[in-house]
Amino acid sequence: MKINGYEIKPGANLYEANLSEANLSRANLTGARYSVFSALQSSLGELSDDLTTELMKWDAHATPTPSKFMEWKKGGECPAQEHLRIFQFEENRELFRQGKPTMTLWELWAAVAKELEISI
Repeated sequence: MKINGYEIKPGANLYEANLSEANLSRANLTGARYSVFSALQSSLGELSDDLTTELMKWDAHATPTPSKFMEWKKGGECPAQEHLRIFQFEENRELFRQGKPTMTLWELWAAVAKELEISI
């Protein structure tokens, strides 16, 4: 499989790879060595409502002013754009709910991988 023009083979060492904005859909990462956080920084695109809601909670939780997200829900620019975003996905203000994230990073990655058909 090719990612950003590079051939990625099962079992590859991607631990220090910059996966920001890489499209990992349908990638086979079985046996590969990589950082879950780095994989979650890849280009996730449009996801299910449940995952989008969870990712927006992570965005809000990672900013100094999570309350701005409730203002954003009514209109305006997403406050996550003011900072380096943790995850690259298509947010949906209608789905935003206040509260802390409910998934660990690993649970989040497993859910994203399943939805995007990424073998892990």
